Amino acid sequence: MSVIKSIAAEVDRLVLAVNGAAGVASGDEIARMATSLGLSTPALLKHYAEWLLTVGITEEIAVLRLPYAADGAVTERVAEWRSLALVVDKGDGRLVAAPSLRPLLGHYLDARATAAAEWWAEAPAFEAAHAAVRTVVAGIGPDLAVAHDHASVPAPERLPLALHQALTTLRYARSAAHVAAWKEAGLGRDDILALSSLWQGEEVTRGSVDRLVEMGFADEAGITEEGRQARTYIEAGTDRRNAPLFDVVNTDALLDGLSALPSR
Repeated sequence: MSVIKSIAAEVDRLVLAVNGAAGVASGDEIARMATSLGLSTPALLKHYAEWLLTVGITEEIAVLRLPYAADGAVTERVAEWRSLALVVDKGDGRLVAAPSLRPLLGHYLDARATAAAEWWAEAPAFEAAHAAVRTVVAGIGPDLAVAHDHASVPAPERLPLALHQALTTLRYARSAAHVAAWKEAGLGRDDILALSSLWQGEEVTRGSVDRLVEMGFADEAGITEEGRQARTYIEAGTDRRNAPLFDVVNTDALLDGLSALPSR
């Protein structure tokens, strides 16, 4: 496994662990608050909390943030937030949270901060890892639209939460590289969702295998050798696109630092 892929795996481990713990800790209260606001669901709000509480987010970035969401899903949710007056247009196309929505979003961030602090605040590797990650984030350009926009969100004062936010920015940069790689391979969203499931030996619950069969990437038995090669090619292309971001740091040291941070 390349060091770039290993870094991505560690970033995923740390971010998803905090998100999972925060979800468990805040889920009931978030559901109650969402109901009191008239929301049909709080789904998707967690993906935009830090944006909506600070610099705001455009609908374009909101859609790009979730490249695997069903067509229209994000737009539908944004329309609901507008209809309930839970977001306000700053006048520059950016939506920010109205006062009524801010406590719910703050609850998301508080839960993340608690989990991150519990695991990382006293970790010997924290300071160096945080500094290295921030150095990488500072170099993200506007060609990586979501990651670049997320990097403009002010860093939280609570340092473990700040690290979580910066790691999340790195995930957005990796996601953009992955999307570019599977598009280069001639695949669409439904194709890559299905191919990834088959590649991991999982049941296909999202996406469609129809075009994969036409392309020779799948058959009645599952993924074909051509499909495995295509998925491997996509991973290699993702690494190749993602790698230049890390030229500003010692990647081995960064990997060691991230690996040393606990996630439970």
